[in-house]
Amino acid sequence: LIRFYEKDVDQWELFDLKNDPSELTSVYGTAKYAVVQNRLSRQLALHRQQLAVPSDDPPQSVVKRMPPRTRKPTAPK
Repeated sequence: LIRFYEKDVDQWELFDLKNDPSELTSVYGTAKYAVVQNRLSRQLALHRQQLAVPSDDPPQSVVKRMPPRTRKPTAPK
């Protein structure tokens, strides 16, 4: 489970590494992977809570200082 959260992007990706080892097609948001996605999302939320990670990057965050970048468009779902 991957989250991109730059200034111009707030996007999640999830890859099936057994069937797509090159990570070419994100399965995030697909019904087939909903159980896995939900489990990983809950685990991530728990880890963030345990580590007291803020919900937003602090003002001194390097991500906030980065210029917007252009990502390649994702494949339509």
